[in-house]
Amino acid sequence: MNEIRMLVLTKSTKNRNYCVAGIDVDTGKYVRLVSDDKETNGALSRTQVLYEAPNGQNYEIVPLDFVKVSYISQQVLYHQTENLLVGDKPVICRIKRISTDQLYTYLHPEEKNAVFKNSNNKISFEEAAGIHHSLETLLVNDLRIYVKDDAEKGSGKIKADFHSAGVSYSGFSVTDPKMKNGDRFSRAIIVVSIAEKTFYNNQYYKFIAKVFPLEESVQS
Repeated sequence: MNEIRMLVLTKSTKNRNYCVAGIDVDTGKYVRLVSDDKETNGALSRTQVLYEAPNGQNYEIVPLDFVKVSYISQQVLYHQTENLLVGDKPVICRIKRISTDQLYTYLHPEEKNAVFKNSNNKISFEEAAGIHHSLETLLVNDLRIYVKDDAEKGSGKIKADFHSAGVSYSGFSVTDPKMKNGDRFSRAIIVVSIAEKTFYNNQYYKFIAKVFPLEESVQS
């Protein structure tokens, strides 16, 4: 088994399980923990996001936890070069938890006029093949969370609009379970990911896996 020290950035929803990604603090590179469960496309189960605290109790890791993790091997999947295949109980221990203000020790988010090559909420198969990564962070302004009705599924999808570097971004899907309809933040750091599969018309959709508000929520 291999080990890394990881700052957890995301624990988002994926196929009723979890998608956990963060930073290898010793290399500064993004990493994503994946399982061998083909039915969930590599999502982690609840057991796989638990750590044992000094009191003997098990707790789930959360974003901003600093943890030690064991993994089996790197498992590159198309543009998802960050993937690390893990076993049944990959979290060895939680070292500490940091504050949002301390993120800047490990991240250097900037405003960007493109996310994964463009300002759209999706990217073509050909474009994705040339970027060799699937996680980005950026600094955004006027982030607005809302629900868009899905006529086919009869339910609503959480979406987000925001601005960065003078560019307007719209219709990004949100998988951060903390976000709810009507949330609005004047400034935030977001983690954007690309899924491992094509969903429609040979396109990969981008989604916001985590929002770190830098200011209090504002009224919409």
